Amino acid sequence: MKIEMESTNESLANAHEAACKSFFCAAMTSKRAMEDFALALDLMRSYWFLIYIMIDLHFGEKRQNT
Repeated sequence: MKIEMESTNESLANAHEAACKSFFCAAMTSKRAMEDFALALDLMRSYWFLIYIMIDLHFGEKRQNT
């Protein structure tokens, strides 16, 4: 489970970095701004969804152990 959490944390960090890069790229360019902004929003939504899953898995294990 620890290896799985570490790889999930790494993928979350990568998703967050990609979302930030897309967001700032969207702010700097005018031609592809809407496409990049939409991509950044999609990546951030995925990022927060993964955090929700991690929290649910963590507290779900605690509920099962008690």
